[in-house]
Amino acid sequence: MGRVKEATTLDLFITETQATQGDVSGTEVETRRQGAGLLFAADGGEAWDATALGGPTVRCYLGDNEDRWYMWYHGRRSGGTHPEELSSGNIGVATSTDGVTWKRGSGAVETVRGSGETSLGKGTDVGTVITTNEDWWTFDTCHLGVSDVQILSNSNMRASGGVYWMFYYGGDFAETEVTVGNDTAKVEGLCTRVGLALSQDGVNWARIEGDHHSGALLDIGSEGEWDSMSMAAPQVITHRPGDMRMYYHGTSSITQPTSIGICTSEDGFRWKRTGKQVLEAGAPGSFDASGLSNPNVVRLTTSEGGGYRMFYEALDEDGVRSIGAATSKDGLSWKKVDGPVFSPSEEDGAWDSKGVGSPCLVPMAEGKYRLYYAGASSADSAFTGIGLARTSGSDAFSFDRWSPKTE
Repeated sequence: MGRVKEATTLDLFITETQATQGDVSGTEVETRRQGAGLLFAADGGEAWDATALGGPTVRCYLGDNEDRWYMWYHGRRSGGTHPEELSSGNIGVATSTDGVTWKRGSGAVETVRGSGETSLGKGTDVGTVITTNEDWWTFDTCHLGVSDVQILSNSNMRASGGVYWMFYYGGDFAETEVTVGNDTAKVEGLCTRVGLALSQDGVNWARIEGDHHSGALLDIGSEGEWDSMSMAAPQVITHRPGDMRMYYHGTSSITQPTSIGICTSEDGFRWKRTGKQVLEAGAPGSFDASGLSNPNVVRLTTSEGGGYRMFYEALDEDGVRSIGAATSKDGLSWKKVDGPVFSPSEEDGAWDSKGVGSPCLVPMAEGKYRLYYAGASSADSAFTGIGLARTSGSDAFSFDRWSPKTE
């Protein structure tokens, strides 16, 4: 893993001692900016993420000389057969030294050969790291999305240190019949399942074939269950040794609200369905009345009171996406925080004025958090940018968009 120090906890986010750069104001950003918060955006052209991008999964690791930030995310070019409203396509990695200015590639990532160290350790390799599967029978032939990357140690694997684990989701080319009003159509890529890939360096990944015949870790729900059409955006937390929990969103139909559910595992490879929804859509007229998705769970430290916080993407009845939150003592029973904790920008024409989602919380020093998120400037469209906000004051559920210091 080069100069990246080993980490062994499942819920590996940056710790307070690693958060050496809690104040990022004044940092120059090398990418095009269209308003407060934006870190980088899809900008057309031929790059792998030229049309849409989302799912920022951000981690920071402490190197010998400096911190290294990595963002795994998914994106797509124009075209494809799955719905244009989805930003999923292939999975890539971007790198940074401060979590603000990011380097990303236009195509497949390459590693340094002959040096004994991958470029990810040096922070220079960027680009796609996992692309759609070419094996026709697999669950991820149409599109991919990433939602969780961690460094874990496992007694069942031989490795000198921790291994990168990526929990992701994918859809195949099976057609799902969709009826909205009087219109009926067959759409590819709507049926999604969750998968696992492992890596020694965060760049070169090997898919792990799960128990389902498609290679997925487990199957979607049976007919009549709430997640019988799709499971997506998995995130894994270790409650205690031998008690791993996967949070994900799912639905039984495109016309039904998405909910957040939970699966369990002893080792991270074999998962059991519980059939339980831990969070469901809100009442009519609420900010999450049409569904909840893309859960991001943060395990709180003892000084923070213990327990868990969940941040999720919310959808209202007008199609507006925002970010909501919930709290839990045990990770099983959750209580929603009133109203959205982060909303689309009120600035006309802003890059995230029509929707925000795919939250990724990174703990920083002194109890602060960074919120990485995806945004859209058009209603009912895929996410086209990735941005950054920070907790405001001591309120863990209030965020301000990051903005560079005016020179």
